This record gives sequence, structure tokens and C-alpha cells, in this order.
Amino acid sequence: MQDDVECPVCMNAVPQTSFQCGHRMCPRCAHTMLRRDSRCPICRSIITTCTPPLIDCEGIKDCLCIELVRTIDDEVLGITIGTNMTIAHVNTKSIAYAAGVRDGYLILEVNGLPCYDSRVVTRTMRQLGTFRVYLHTKPYLLTNAKMPTVRGSRTRRYFTFALRGNL
Repeated sequence: MQDDVECPVCMNAVPQTSFQCGHRMCPRCAHTMLRRDSRCPICRSIITTCTPPLIDCEGIKDCLCIELVRTIDDEVLGITIGTNMTIAHVNTKSIAYAAGVRDGYLILEVNGLPCYDSRVVTRTMRQLGTFRVYLHTKPYLLTNAKMPTVRGSRTRRYFTFALRGNL
């Protein structure tokens, strides 16, 4: 539930988003943090989900929602993330391929968290658990398509060039 309480980062009294570790911050600070790190700034645990979601990809044309589950540490999702959060390669024997992930898809969201940087997404998805991932199957059409609703971000442009990461 959203409450107007003071954000521990910017000290503004605005509605907050909560992470699975129990800490909260305003959506603007959460977006800023997720551009460069996947850890809670208070307790340093890896953030894997938030409530309410910071991004909503429901209803976007050509968007695929899949659920990936990691139950053991050495389980590999089989995804290589390239620049701009696109899938550079999917291992055909991986759980990601079985779930419908293909080369060229764009990662929009993981468990309500916007995907800005491949290092952040890689660190998040290396944790154990269930990941609801929204992928855009035709990213080359995004310039004319309805974009995801982003809570707390001043700008609608939220995809940036990213370093290469493997999952």
C-alpha cells in the first residue's frame, strides 16, 4: 500500500514503493538507483521485486510475459543480454528458450522493476526465485508503439545502452 512518508534517500514525503527486503523509497529514487545498481541502498540486499510495481507492461502490443523459476544456484537461464537490453543469444537447451525467449527480444521489466542496465538485470536474475519477465518481441517497432507506464520517472525514455551480461 502506498503511503506518503519520507523517502530515506531524497527526504521528500511522497508515495513509496517497497522492496522484498522491507525497505521503501520513492519511485523517482528507485528508478535512479536501478539505473546503476540492483541492491537496496539501505541493507545492500539484491532487489528482486517491488510493490507496487515501478513499471507496468500490461497491454503493450507484441509484449510477451513469461515466468522463469530458478530453484538451485547452478541453474542457468541461458540468456546473453546485449546492448539496449536486447537478448543477444538464447541457449536452445535452456529454460528461457523453453519459455519462449528468442534472440532479438527486448527485456522491458522483471518483477515490476524497469530494466535499464544488463549488469543490474543479470545480478537480479541470478538470485533464486520466480521472475515475471516482460519481453517485447518486436523492439524495432517501439518508436510507434504504446510505451510501458513508468511510475516515478520524469521521462518516458528509460532504455539506455548497457554492458554485455550473461545469465
